[in-house]
Amino acid sequence: MNVEKIEDSVSFHQLVDSYEYIQLEKNDKCLIGKVEQLVVKDNLIYVLSDGIYCFNMDGSHRFSINQKGHSAREYTHLKTISISDDLLCAYDDFQWKLMFFNKNDGKFVKSVKLPWSTCVEGIYVYGDYLIADRGFLPNDDAIYDERFLVYKIDDLSSVIARYSLENYKVVFLGDVSYSENGLLYSSVVHNELWRITPNGMSKYFFLECPESMSLTESEKELMSMDYYAIPEDEQANKLIILSNLHENKQFITGRCCYKKQFVNLVYDKKSGKHHIFTDVYDCDSWIYSPVDIISADNDYFYSVLLGETACFIKRYCDIGEAPKTGDVDKKSYEIYRSIKEDDNPIVVRYKFKNIE
Repeated sequence: MNVEKIEDSVSFHQLVDSYEYIQLEKNDKCLIGKVEQLVVKDNLIYVLSDGIYCFNMDGSHRFSINQKGHSAREYTHLKTISISDDLLCAYDDFQWKLMFFNKNDGKFVKSVKLPWSTCVEGIYVYGDYLIADRGFLPNDDAIYDERFLVYKIDDLSSVIARYSLENYKVVFLGDVSYSENGLLYSSVVHNELWRITPNGMSKYFFLECPESMSLTESEKELMSMDYYAIPEDEQANKLIILSNLHENKQFITGRCCYKKQFVNLVYDKKSGKHHIFTDVYDCDSWIYSPVDIISADNDYFYSVLLGETACFIKRYCDIGEAPKTGDVDKKSYEIYRSIKEDDNPIVVRYKFKNIE
């Protein structure tokens, strides 16, 4: 993606083709706090919070997995979830185990104790393989210095692939997002996006910037070792910290920092065109801005709007009247207008417009 200029703002209607609010049902078995991860797969919404909660696409509650304890079917603290074939996989980073459930009804299938206990930020299952993300820094007692390790599920005692700093030029300072097509790893220093699968790791997307907006190679090396090594004033006019990357079959979305503020990017893989901008304008105050993306499937991007956030906006902003056209808009408006602070979150689903 060739970055020549950054727009101050783009129109919401120039960016978004359609959007929909999905109110997640609240009941005694389904009380969601902070959303740690959202995965959408085969028209089901999986929310990782203080437990795992599954919803149909209309927001109706399907099942919950929220039994804490130390038995095979219970967890202490869930760090990540992933979906593989017919299974929902959850990683308990306090007990170092993987738990497998039926992805359609949440019934327990099995748990597997991990034979290693080094620092692992996330585990993601793909078919017969799993990818372990060891986080930002190598652990002192680890055998290897790689960020990502690949294992066969039926043999967790030996590593079959290691994605290392030396072989792949990947620094430990980076951001990871999960999708059904693989892990996306963005190097916040090098403005590069890598796709990671059990079969390999490849540079997939990167920002090509004018020299005035790019870090020098020596600055990149310093920031790779110590993020705070470059003074803020010298960073201010550089386009850095590529993060929060998500992808569907046509678009890649993410954000960077420029002039001490976030800038957002939407890249159209079909046309090769893009928007890179600071703000979104000309949408009503009750319409959630499509820049805080936390998940994607093949067609859509997803954000989460908390009840307390919606109520804060309603309290201090004029949300206006209901839209005069569009059944989906009217339905979303009514969902927004009626939400309470202690309700479960609203999932916002966006479809972006082609960039010509």
